[in-house]
Parts: sequence; structure tokens; C-alpha cells
Amino acid sequence: MTNKLYAPILKWKSGEQAALQNLKPEQKSFIIPILELVERHEPVKILQDLETCYNLPVYVDTSYIDQDGEQHLTSLIEEAKNIKKELYPIVYFDDFPELADQLSNMSNRMLLRVPVPEEIDGPDYSNIFEKVAN
Repeated sequence: MTNKLYAPILKWKSGEQAALQNLKPEQKSFIIPILELVERHEPVKILQDLETCYNLPVYVDTSYIDQDGEQHLTSLIEEAKNIKKELYPIVYFDDFPELADQLSNMSNRMLLRVPVPEEIDGPDYSNIFEKVAN
């Protein structure tokens, strides 16, 4: 894998799956997709779809699933680990330490998504990074 990577953010729908499948192998070697799951599907189905269209590592974000996004992410990462598929979780600062600790036992890499602080009373960057560092 090269040092320069492009990380496209994709909703995991049929159009995005087709786009990944149609990439040439040399193009695939320069990307690591970020999959935003917006609908709940069984982990086995997601992994089968991935195997069909893209067999390299990906990051996956389940925070857009209305119910049980964290549980779904855990199940997906666990199932990927069982079949030796490189699937890396995306976590948010709110996921520290519980979910991040749990996922770190299942995956050797994860991506931290840091929001732009928008709320006046919400956390700022120093609060976010302190929570993650602790």
C-alpha cells in the first residue's frame, strides 16, 4: 500500500458498491473507503457485499443507524475479524472509553471522527482531545 491514500466517504448503497467494484486494481490500491452505513443490514450480508466489490481494508461508521449503532458496529467488526477481513471501526469522542476499549480488543486500527464544535455549551477541541487521551 502506498503512503498517499484517498479516503472517500460513501453511503453504503448499491451505487457506491458498483463504483467500488468498477475501480481498476491500481485505483483501489490508492484508497481506503469510509463506509457510512445508513441502513441496518446483517453483518454477514455487508461483508459478502464488500467481498464482491472491494476486498481491501475499509473503515466503517454505524452512527447513522437509528437504533443499536454501537452494537451493530461491534457485531460487524467481530464478524470481520472471524473471517480475517480488515474492517476498521470509526468511533467518536463520546465512545471513549467504553466502546473504544471494546473495539480496540477486536481491531488493530480505528479512526477517530472529531466533530467541529458548534454548540456554545458543547465541548471544544481541548475537551474532546482530553477525553480521548484519558
